[in-house]
Amino acid sequence: MGGPTKDAAKPPRMVGATLFLERQSPIDYSAMVARVGSTLGLDAATIGHQQPGAPMVLPVGGDIVFGLNMDFPYPEMLRQQAQCAYWWPAALSDLVRHKAHLMVSCQWSKFSRLDAHMRHLILVRELIEQLPVIGVSVQACRQSLRVDIGDAGDAHARQFGQRRQMHPAC
Repeated sequence: MGGPTKDAAKPPRMVGATLFLERQSPIDYSAMVARVGSTLGLDAATIGHQQPGAPMVLPVGGDIVFGLNMDFPYPEMLRQQAQCAYWWPAALSDLVRHKAHLMVSCQWSKFSRLDAHMRHLILVRELIEQLPVIGVSVQACRQSLRVDIGDAGDAHARQFGQRRQMHPAC
């Protein structure tokens, strides 16, 4: 991954993910620091305040990751997103089992959009390792596609109109 970006024209948009959980479960922040702390810029000294059941507020790489653990199913109807997940045919029937969800977002403003998404995926992967995750909905913005891969990416986003992708947590 590359380093921080210089002279960003506009403030970057949030990179987000919603993890659908079988049940609410605490996050082991010590394990997170040990496994991905150096990659994300997460220092053990900065997370001493973080309690396992509390909302997540993590200083990482000059930014802050926000996470909110909800002890109830995701309130939005997931049928539309699940029908588009051709790589996960059982998405709708699998997601019916979820009893809680965790929403995680960060701007990763000091990094290119590609590096921001890569860092967010590392964080999400760590959460998948620790929590009883059934699936993940990744929120992407069209602006990120335009910045990272040019007009072809923006045209692709307009053509398919998808701002969210769902994935199984295998």
